[in-house]
Amino acid sequence: DEKKMNHKNNMNGNIYNNNYNNHLESGEQPPPPPPPQQQQYGATVVQQDSLFQAKLLTYPELAKRAFGPYSIFVDLGISLMQFGVCLTYLIFVPDNLYQCGKALLGIHSFSKLTFLWIMIVIEIPISWIRDIRKLTTTNVIASLLIAFGLLAVLGMAFFQGLQTVVVDEATGESELAFVQNMQTLKPATPLWF
Repeated sequence: DEKKMNHKNNMNGNIYNNNYNNHLESGEQPPPPPPPQQQQYGATVVQQDSLFQAKLLTYPELAKRAFGPYSIFVDLGISLMQFGVCLTYLIFVPDNLYQCGKALLGIHSFSKLTFLWIMIVIEIPISWIRDIRKLTTTNVIASLLIAFGLLAVLGMAFFQGLQTVVVDEATGESELAFVQNMQTLKPATPLWF
């Protein structure tokens, strides 16, 4: 299979070279070489034509090939899913910012709606960016903040779990808070146990 692919690629290159040589022999102006393909994200190269121009297969294109005119339902489903995810973020992120501002910074003057508008003012211009590679900086910042949040939660749970709690004051028996919390933890629903 690999030999066939290499042979096919060589043949595609030879077709361009043969066309170029034929134009030189006839005195005509040779055609310009094909433009280099820009890398596109979220797509897969499925076939190549004779001048190395790759055809890309995206989700809408795959749906069009599979379902024909009914592929609009796939496009609609993808759009509704993305809309739902964005809407969910617009609900819980301002709520989290409001709770953090109130608990950590003592800010009581901002409402959840204020945090929502601040978020919208920042996100709308970012959504106008067409090339995802230009969002690398914001993606790195987001990844670092996620890692910080995860490490902070795990660190607090670890250090609070290692504290000892007196179980019986008469005997002075104590155990780790983590162990005591696990023993007294109630199930989320009585149907589980």
